[in-house]
Amino acid sequence: MEILSEKIVQYVDRAGLLEDTQRSVLKFGIESSLEIGTNILVSLLLLYKLNMIPEGIFFFCIFIPVRMYSGGYHADTYFRCLIFSVLSLFCVMQLSLRLHVALWLVFVFISLQSVTIWMIAPVINTARPVSNREYQTFTGKLRRTLAIVEITAGMSVALRSRRLTNIIMFCLLLIFITLLAGKIKYRDYQMGTGHF
Repeated sequence: MEILSEKIVQYVDRAGLLEDTQRSVLKFGIESSLEIGTNILVSLLLLYKLNMIPEGIFFFCIFIPVRMYSGGYHADTYFRCLIFSVLSLFCVMQLSLRLHVALWLVFVFISLQSVTIWMIAPVINTARPVSNREYQTFTGKLRRTLAIVEITAGMSVALRSRRLTNIIMFCLLLIFITLLAGKIKYRDYQMGTGHF
């Protein structure tokens, strides 16, 4: 993506009118857009193939806000991130179809996961340092988001929607795993910031 975004910037700035700072910002924006767009496209194609687009959208409605405020592991390259994301989505969708456990038990597990995530997040990484104030903001927003997830899980159980309840559980399990991986990967950084 970096090479492609550089070529696009060169094409846009054929006349050489952009300053270095402007070129950097433009390249970052194009590269980010290409990466996010590719991830969305591949995810939608996978969900289409699985015939699970509504379930996938539900997954992202849970996953994105919790992950945004909880932090955790980040792959070192975009390609690894893409592969990990697509495999994770595939596993969550498949497992949500196959798990047949009492709904109340899944709800208990969701509650335990929410409390555990609440206690150990956010996990900050070296690529995006945050101030103590930002850390407190992330913590507050994460707790509100987890409360909404818990209410959503309760509604899924009340509606007897096994698939949606399972998706919430596996989504939180995925976030928990990425938090633990992030704690390990960024251990030295976490200890240096006092956010361990």
